[in-house]
Amino acid sequence: MYFHYLLFWLRKDLSEAEVKEFENFFKGLAQLPYQKNLRYGKPAYSSPRSVLDNSFTDNASMEFDSLEELEVYGKLPEHLVLVQKYKPFFERMLVHDTVYNP
Repeated sequence: MYFHYLLFWLRKDLSEAEVKEFENFFKGLAQLPYQKNLRYGKPAYSSPRSVLDNSFTDNASMEFDSLEELEVYGKLPEHLVLVQKYKPFFERMLVHDTVYNP
């Protein structure tokens, strides 16, 4: 099982409507093949501690059965169209890909 975790820092000058529109990025990703269990949200703002980073504005996670499926997903034309459409909404994006031990 492969875990794909995305962190976003939305532009500070976005309107409330644009911030709400950004959710459609995740809804669009959820429609694409290969990925499973897509979830998205905002920082939980749990108790501050030295190892906690809540500086991001939005995040998403999804699972893939194989590295090959993760790689194919990233190159899907529909995926690339969504990324191009919503890239102007964020100033930074960070991705963590993880493989789980059985």
